[in-house]
This record gives sequence, structure tokens and C-alpha cells, in this order.
Amino acid sequence: MTSTIPLAKGFSEKHLKFPVFLSHKIDGVPVRIDIDADGNHTIRTRQGKDVPSVRRLVQEFADVFALSAGLGYFDAPGTLIGEVYQHGDPYANFKDTSGIVRRQDDQSHRLAIGLFEMFTPALQEVGFERRYEAMLELNVLHGRVRVLGQHRVETLSQLEHHFEDFCNQFPKAEGMVARNWNDPFMPGKRSWGYQKLLREPTIDLWITGVEEAVDQHGNPKGMAGRLVASYNGTEIGIGPGRLTHDERTALWVHFQTGMFHKRMAQIKYKADDSYDALRQPTFQFWRDDKETPDA
Repeated sequence: MTSTIPLAKGFSEKHLKFPVFLSHKIDGVPVRIDIDADGNHTIRTRQGKDVPSVRRLVQEFADVFALSAGLGYFDAPGTLIGEVYQHGDPYANFKDTSGIVRRQDDQSHRLAIGLFEMFTPALQEVGFERRYEAMLELNVLHGRVRVLGQHRVETLSQLEHHFEDFCNQFPKAEGMVARNWNDPFMPGKRSWGYQKLLREPTIDLWITGVEEAVDQHGNPKGMAGRLVASYNGTEIGIGPGRLTHDERTALWVHFQTGMFHKRMAQIKYKADDSYDALRQPTFQFWRDDKETPDA
């Protein structure tokens, strides 16, 4: 299924087109909010699924939004895209955050939304810089739904300096997001104008198989040892990483009994351009919110 939300690529300095806009990478669940001039709205994940957990939060925002937007950019149906995160802790563990966001009852009191993208017919031909200005011009900030700040940098050295300062100031953060000033709005597609700058590089891949762990004597241990991932059309081995003993045991049972189906996971690895595949890749957590791998 095609994603309803633009997708980021990994960092590549040769594809940057300055000025570039930097923002915090919040480790939450992206959502797409479509609102008409009357305040009617829908909330969808990347896969187009409803998000009941933030319904009241978005409704309160949409009501104020409809009264305040007037005949501006939202005189026709428009789209806002944001990251849902735990209120007060934008860098909380993704697994915990995802569990709250995907509940079928309202969790608005526990959540917040950082808006980072906007699109309307009036903005169809403009780049990210103008869309960000349009978000700020709306001047509608209601409670815990607000526009994420963007820091403009003019050169690569400024970007590197800002990223270093950011990592020192926010040690729990995964990294930053960089947007080229002229990056178009392209839901469902990966753009070099939309990049992830990560403290430790990660990649989201399909896990297609499981291999059993063995002890030092070669005896089977009855649990998952190495995971098998699809990477650029080839199979590579992934270390169990953050999987617990119980999770590894259950995973192996599911694989043996035919209950395991391919599943998206975030993989951490060491950056090394001399490797054709990934150096020391390890499992971090499942990404069931995604259906499009990074490679």
C-alpha cells in the first residue's frame, strides 16, 4: 500500500541543496491530518488507518483552526502532517509510544503532535521553505498540537556544527531531520530533499526468516539466534539485538510452526562505506507502522 506521508532517505551530503532546514527527529508515529474549511477532518497513519487515540486532541485543534484560518491557505481542503509522541517526552522509546498511539480508545491526555509538513492546492508548486512559512502564517497553535521549529543553515559546516550541538544538548534524541529548501511534497515517495541525520545509523528492513541459536558446542537452544533480512534484493544476517530471551523463544516457535510472516524491523548498524551490506547489524524493535523498507 502506498504511504500517505512523505518518506525520508538516509543522510547524503551531496544531495543537500542549501539553505537546508533542520528539526528534531521525534521518535513517534507519523500521522496525516486532512481538514476542510469547516473543521471536518480525518487522521490516518502511513498505511491509511484511522488513529482513534488522538481523536479528541485533533478535534479540539481542528475546531480552533476552522475559526481562525479564515480565507487563508485552508479555504480549500488541506493536509497537515505531524509526529505523535508522548506529551513531555518526544524521545521516549518508540515501542512504548507506538503502543499508546495505536490503542483504539482516546489517549489524547498522554499525547502531543508536532506538525512538520503542510499542503494545500495553493501550495502545490512551492518548495518546503514556503510551506513551512505558510504553517507559521496560520498562527494556530492549540495546546499540544504545534508546528515543529525549523533551524535554517546555509552551509554544510553550519549543519555539522548544529548537529553536534544538538547531540550534546539532547543525548536521548535519535537525531535530526534535514529538508532542502525546495523539496516538493511527495507522499509515498522517498526524496533526497528529505533526509535523516542519525546519531547511530538505522535502517528499516523486512525480516523474512529466522535461524536457530546454538551453543558453543553446536547444540540447538530452541530460540532465535540470527534473523534474516532482505537488503537491496539479497538476504543478510541480523543479530538479535534488543530481543529478549522470551521474545527470541517465541519467535523461533512461530517460525518453526509456520506462524511467522515477514515483518518490518528497525536495524542499527555501524556506518562503514567499505561494506557492501551492513556492518554489525542488530535488531532494535519492530516497525509494524511501516510497509515500505528503506532498502
